[in-house]
Amino acid sequence: MMSQKGWEIPGWWVKPLWKLKGPAKTKLFFWCVLFQKVPTWDFLQRRGRIGPGRCPLCKDSAKTAQHLFLFCPFNSSLWAATLCLINVPHRWEGQGLLEAWQNWWHSSLNERERSIPFIITWGTWLARNQAIFKDSAFPIGRLAAEGAAIYESIPIPQAPNSSRAVCQEVIRQSMPWAYFDGASDINGRCGAGLIIHFQK
Repeated sequence: MMSQKGWEIPGWWVKPLWKLKGPAKTKLFFWCVLFQKVPTWDFLQRRGRIGPGRCPLCKDSAKTAQHLFLFCPFNSSLWAATLCLINVPHRWEGQGLLEAWQNWWHSSLNERERSIPFIITWGTWLARNQAIFKDSAFPIGRLAAEGAAIYESIPIPQAPNSSRAVCQEVIRQSMPWAYFDGASDINGRCGAGLIIHFQK
């Protein structure tokens, strides 16, 4: 467990995050968000930069990572629009980003759903950049549609196949014979068996 300016970063999510499917840049960005490494104004001001303290999307609260990716009305609307398009009932909520991420992780049924936060977080960041650098709004409907398209492109996890068809072997018992077979499970464990028969 690591600590950063009062944030305790649990190690449980670090490795599982990289195993999720989806664009690598969105996963990397989400990792930076959770570690407070994105250049929101609170981050820049700690490094002596001077700039506007308001959120460029809602023009209201101070622009911190917690506000931008969790509490901002624009972000909340983007979440609602995207989840409606992909028909996922979960909610992105918590007292902080890490709590929201943990709540989402445990409420999601599969790895595909667990990829949604970094897709939507990336969309919020694109809208933020559009507002700051081009002084224009990024339509929520378009962002939601693009996020939904990314989500739909992620392969659906397949349930492990616990049974497999076994073909009956035709064996000529008038001569010595051998039979070999093996199998493995989703955790990489494997086993094998060998039968040798000598005709008397």
